[in-house]
Amino acid sequence: MRTNGFFVEIFDFVFKAVIRADPGEILKLAATKSFQLKFVKIGPQNPRNLKIINDTIDVFIILKWALLGCLICWNLDFFLSDKLVFLLIFFNVFSYFYDHGWQRDISQRADIKSQRRRFLNLLQAILFYLVSYAYIYQIHVADQIVWPRADSPNFFDAFYLSTANAFTLTYPGFEPCTSYVRGLFLTELACTFVFFTVLIGSAVPTRGS
Repeated sequence: MRTNGFFVEIFDFVFKAVIRADPGEILKLAATKSFQLKFVKIGPQNPRNLKIINDTIDVFIILKWALLGCLICWNLDFFLSDKLVFLLIFFNVFSYFYDHGWQRDISQRADIKSQRRRFLNLLQAILFYLVSYAYIYQIHVADQIVWPRADSPNFFDAFYLSTANAFTLTYPGFEPCTSYVRGLFLTELACTFVFFTVLIGSAVPTRGS
């Protein structure tokens, strides 16, 4: 019986559909199926299941960082490379929101190792979108931004701009020249808003916690 109104049901349906398209979720499902295991959510857990899921998450994190590192190190700007990075940014933020906000389970493991893992996952997720936006600023929209240096922007300048914009710090010498870049700045701020909203929500006591 529906007790929370239809808005919650609609959003829950949409979010579940989106999370099924997450590459990380697809890899987790493939890993559990390949070992002929039933996928389980965080809660009462099979240790073997949990190990496979966590190992798969770690592999996916390494792969996406390796891809981003290659794009940055070789200044790669191939067809749809920016769209690929935007896709990784979206699922990086959405999966954190879905797992730790929307699908938050107060019965999840609270031992020190799982807490450390959640903390590290949070740090790498935040750092990933900061570095990803730095790549976009440096490689794809550099000609649409006023930079403090006369020469072409380097990655440090781009990362400084990304970090300053994400945390609403001042960044003298930088200025967006187009509406597209201003839109990018807003989406990065939105990513920060999502992470801090989930963090604050997780800190609020819940019945049974």
